[in-house]
Amino acid sequence: MRVYSPGYLLSGLLSVAIAAPASAQTDAVAMAESLFVRGRADMLAGRYETGCPALAESHRLDPRPGRLFTLPECEARRGRIATAVARYNDYLALYSRMSEAEQIKQHERYRVEDDPSRGGAARRGAAAREVAGPVGEAGRRAAR
Repeated sequence: MRVYSPGYLLSGLLSVAIAAPASAQTDAVAMAESLFVRGRADMLAGRYETGCPALAESHRLDPRPGRLFTLPECEARRGRIATAVARYNDYLALYSRMSEAEQIKQHERYRVEDDPSRGGAARRGAAAREVAGPVGEAGRRAAR
C-alpha cells in the first residue's frame, strides 16, 4: 500500500477545484450563447414571451454589452417600456465606461444589425446611434 503525503493530496484536490469552475464557466458561456441565439430568433419572430426571458438569462450567465443591448430592445417590443428604459440605461452606463475601441466595436455591431443585406432587421434609425450610444425605440419614446 502506497502512502501519499498530505501536500501531494492537497495539490491534487486543489487542481480539481480550480478546473471545475473553469469547466462550469465554459458551460455557462455556451449555454448563454445558445439562449441568446434562441432568444433573438424568438424576438425577431415576435415571440417576446419566450424571447425576452431567454435573452435575460443569457445576459445573466454571460454579461456582454451586445446581450445587454438586445434585451431592452426585446422588452420594448414586448410593451414593457419601463423595463426596457431601465435596461437601456444600464447599457448606456456600461457604454460610457468602455474604451474608444470597445465603443467602435459596439457601433460596428449595430451597423451589422441594421443592414438587411447582412441579415439585420434595419429597425433602428440614425438617431439610435448617437455619440452617447444607441438608445433604441423605447429610449426615444421615453425621452419624448
